[in-house]
Amino acid sequence: MHSCDVVVIDLSRVKTGTAREINELHKRDLRARCMFVVSEDHQAEIGEVLAQHFSQHARPFVYVYQRNGQLLDKQQFSAELMHHLQPALVQA
Repeated sequence: MHSCDVVVIDLSRVKTGTAREINELHKRDLRARCMFVVSEDHQAEIGEVLAQHFSQHARPFVYVYQRNGQLLDKQQFSAELMHHLQPALVQA
């Protein structure tokens, strides 16, 4: 996690492993490097997921993707992704 410029986390089905990773992100204060996505099929449950795993922290923006994998707001996702990657690209 520390060597990544950006971490994309799918919150569609948060089980033990994903919950552990989310806790590590909080513990290591790495949330600023994260982007969160959810499948449109699980969008209705995202409020509960955020309440459970982000109750002590600001809730992140969550991008929704369709069954075919396409993001609903591809432009905003791309802009945020570039925001995360820009410092590394400048150094390269």
